[in-house]
Amino acid sequence: MAQPFAKRFYKSKQWQHVRDYVFKRDNGLCQDCLQAGRITPGLEVHHLVTLTAVNIDDADISLNPDRLVTLCYDCHKKRHQGNRSALTEGYRFDADGNIIEDTPPIK
Repeated sequence: MAQPFAKRFYKSKQWQHVRDYVFKRDNGLCQDCLQAGRITPGLEVHHLVTLTAVNIDDADISLNPDRLVTLCYDCHKKRHQGNRSALTEGYRFDADGNIIEDTPPIK
């Protein structure tokens, strides 16, 4: 699921155009499965550089086809699990188990 800062980006015509291009370029196949010798339909286009609120407006990162790849659901999930620290950076749990933004101490 898209981060709140990225929702507008994923609805943009620019993203939809690039996503369609990458999907066609990759013949609609999961590129990780293909590398492993399996033929699996791709369902999602993955950013090789994790999008953040800071870099989402950098078209070389967010819209560059060379930094995108078509993946199946399972491979996309594996890629994000392998990059879990980037997804959770800046957050922690409070005493009740709620996710909160991790702010540096005030000096």
